[in-house]
Amino acid sequence: TTSTSTATATATATVNPGMQVNSYGFTYSTTTTSSTSNSYNFSYFGNFYGSGITYTGSLGQIAYVGTGVSNVFGQSIAIGRATSFGFNFKSTQGVICIGLYSTTSISTVSVSEWLAPEAQVVCSDGTYYNLGGIDGYFPTISTGASWTVSIDIVSMTVTFTNKNGDGYFGFINDISTSYYCLFFKNSGTVRFGASLTLAKQSAINSVTTIHTSMNFPFNWLTVYMSSGLRAMSSTATLQNIQDGIQNTFGQSLSVAKIIILSWTFNYVEDYACVGLIDTKNIAAVSLNTDVRNQGIMVCSDDTKYGLTTGVAATADVGTSWTMTIDYLHNAVTFAKNGTTGYYTGSFSDVSTTYYTSQISGYGAIQFGSTITRITLP
Repeated sequence: TTSTSTATATATATVNPGMQVNSYGFTYSTTTTSSTSNSYNFSYFGNFYGSGITYTGSLGQIAYVGTGVSNVFGQSIAIGRATSFGFNFKSTQGVICIGLYSTTSISTVSVSEWLAPEAQVVCSDGTYYNLGGIDGYFPTISTGASWTVSIDIVSMTVTFTNKNGDGYFGFINDISTSYYCLFFKNSGTVRFGASLTLAKQSAINSVTTIHTSMNFPFNWLTVYMSSGLRAMSSTATLQNIQDGIQNTFGQSLSVAKIIILSWTFNYVEDYACVGLIDTKNIAAVSLNTDVRNQGIMVCSDDTKYGLTTGVAATADVGTSWTMTIDYLHNAVTFAKNGTTGYYTGSFSDVSTTYYTSQISGYGAIQFGSTITRITLP
């Protein structure tokens, strides 16, 4: 006979901005306001700033007049609570960048030093830093075009999208140490859109409590892991923060004994995969080349490896999946959550089959709310 034990860890979350229902057990609500004359709410963007900076509420704009660098730092996400706002680079005689800056000591950060390479920003000269292109596409950034910044405080992602929905994405480590930022190099003006969305304080408190208290276990997945990957226990995300292919290989099925696992494919430039790899020498498998054809897995570019189709289903960014392992019969099923789609596969032995995740390009996988392990007498 066998029995199963379930250990709750953290949640699968959607990557869409706005109202979000997730398995943390609460719905986080937002308040959207539209500004009119003299009413744009700059409180989230008004912490401290360099010389030559002016705010004009009636025009919804922040401007810098001068030469050299002048930076603007707003509140942290936890205090400012702005989860969606629009902007355009109205004019510039140099470069303007906007986004988020992470630091544990904001009061010591320079307002006159060019900090764009250290931040998560898009810039008026077409550059961007510490971000990936959504679906591997990198749209042009220029003056005059309208953009929207969206922050998901559950999946801890930030996106910068144009009117076509194309754009850039990044990952937030901590909403208490990530600050809204605006960097000017020579004179320029940024105009903000009329719509501003703020998360309610109760939502901020709930998410902060959960991220602080949760400690998703990654030891079953990270025995052999590329240095380009980052496992975030507080958000249950595995992130590729570099270019290229980054693989991780975990414990064998016989050691970890995980038989039910769920995840959501977060934003990714190329592909992300979750599954198994059957090999007698896991330490010899490459951490930085495409080894998907050696595995049993589902990937976000709608490819499947080592599997037989039960009911076909599309695998792409934003979809959630559950892997169920028949430990006693060396079989595995991948089911697309919320649909009838599924795929089946088999492996040779639980002692030589290992858990794996593989990500190509900047991107992430967010794991689900429970891990179910089998316990044998």
